[in-house]
Amino acid sequence: MIRHPRGFSVAIQLAAVMTAGCQATAPQMAGPAAVGPAAVAGSAAAASAPARSPRARTDTEYAVGPGQTYARLNDVPWEELDPGTTVRIFWREAPYHEKFVINRSGTVDRPIRILGMPGPAGQRPVIDGKGATTRAHQIYRGTGQGPKSDMQNLGVIVLDGTDYNAPRPEYIVVDGLHIRGGTSSNSFTGTAGDARTYEEGAACIRVQKGAHLVFHNNEISDCDNGLFSQTQEDWDEAKKAPNESTVTRDILIDGNYIHGHGTATGGSTDRYHNSYIQSVGVVYQYNHYGPQRRGGHGSALKDRSIGTVVRFNRIEGCARSLDLVEAENSPHMALLDPAYRETFVYGNIIQHDNDVGVAIHYGGDHYGGDYPTGSASPPWTTANSPWPASAYGESFFRQGTLYFYGNTVIINASGEYGTAIFQLSTTLEHAQIFNNVFWMAGSPQHSGLMAPTRDIGKFWKAGGTVNLGVNLFNKGWSVDPDPGANHASHAVVTGTAKMLTTATMPIDPTTFQLVRGSAGIDAAQSPEAWPSVGAHPVDREYTDDLQGRARVLAGKAMDLGARESP
Repeated sequence: MIRHPRGFSVAIQLAAVMTAGCQATAPQMAGPAAVGPAAVAGSAAAASAPARSPRARTDTEYAVGPGQTYARLNDVPWEELDPGTTVRIFWREAPYHEKFVINRSGTVDRPIRILGMPGPAGQRPVIDGKGATTRAHQIYRGTGQGPKSDMQNLGVIVLDGTDYNAPRPEYIVVDGLHIRGGTSSNSFTGTAGDARTYEEGAACIRVQKGAHLVFHNNEISDCDNGLFSQTQEDWDEAKKAPNESTVTRDILIDGNYIHGHGTATGGSTDRYHNSYIQSVGVVYQYNHYGPQRRGGHGSALKDRSIGTVVRFNRIEGCARSLDLVEAENSPHMALLDPAYRETFVYGNIIQHDNDVGVAIHYGGDHYGGDYPTGSASPPWTTANSPWPASAYGESFFRQGTLYFYGNTVIINASGEYGTAIFQLSTTLEHAQIFNNVFWMAGSPQHSGLMAPTRDIGKFWKAGGTVNLGVNLFNKGWSVDPDPGANHASHAVVTGTAKMLTTATMPIDPTTFQLVRGSAGIDAAQSPEAWPSVGAHPVDREYTDDLQGRARVLAGKAMDLGARESP
């Protein structure tokens, strides 16, 4: 059965509404021309010629910047924004050293829009959290960690309710800004005029809770976490449902440049990431993920969501390119939702340095859990709930299928020993891997596909099951890059005979297209063997302008990898 991505249509409608509302004033801005409702729903035709929503109805506008009605961000009554409100932030040479929280909501046809108005050369207005001031009337909820610990310490732009049970902000668009400076080494002035320092883990944009959110065409840099979202399900066992006001759902992360995050000091250098998202429904598309700040060991894209789609992005550097792990704060919702068991990654350009980690991780990262109550066999079902606290861990891993196809993956594997591309946490994690190009530069001793998982609890087995379709890899590749090691991979891999191989780099390092004569040209197989991917065609390509373009067939069949060769 073909399953369509869930919960994304509202965010896509907002993106189209947002574009229609800002084109006349900001023609230089990159609008999501490749984004329409059917594009995210998986229609190839619509992705090439996307639908457009009607022009947004705007009830109130606030224009901020040089020569505008409002000189400062702090002059905007953020605590009073109503549906249909647009805040236009005009570029100026000096950054806006101000920060704010959004805890109001728009509607599907009258979103609240925060729009950056570009400079003469297309520059995004800069909102810098370093030394920022905060409007006194805004309400940030407390974190429970002390009298001066609240959400204003954890983000430059925060989306949240005014308290734990207050309504979440919904139908919000943030477009065309450069947000930076939310890091624990920086200080700011709080709502009471008091001197504060960001807490460790602060984000450029932090969504503590929210729904139907679009983050488009922003540069997000130089924070501990770049783009962060939380979901706290607050489960009601009697109703078998969460407190919906605490759930984050339906996020579109589209056409952003996200780079330079993480921390190089302390014991948490691996805890902060360029994006770190937990949501019910998320699509990442047309983004450029750059390297972390020097000394950071976090991931480019870390995700704990239900219904994750990662497509048409460029991802560089970081300890992991993709870290797709369990729903840490929403396990009940995740385990009852079939969308949690399918993750789609396609059309991406991934460049990774294996000296710092394995590029693609799928499953989970909290290890050592027991089986659920009564030693019931995994995976978890409603029949064997409730479970003891000790079951937290592998019982809640994704335990589904990673569909990884139409990607181009270049690994710097200059180390002396073996290296690998994928790490699946347990034998209950699966991967369908086809139509990709893999290349390991640096002539490693072993060019391997699967890496071991060393920390699995005693009730579980490490590894995973992998079904290979047609892919292109280094000549002499192996499933296990170091089979003699004490912690060798226990992955079970089928379809190895379908692997095409090459002794020379098959990818042009500038265009990321296959070089002339490559075995991967016209070699892509039809995805009919994998019905679930029918809703997710590789019909577009990443482009450096972060808008994407249609992928046009140039031969008798599609090429392997993320870009079609001419």
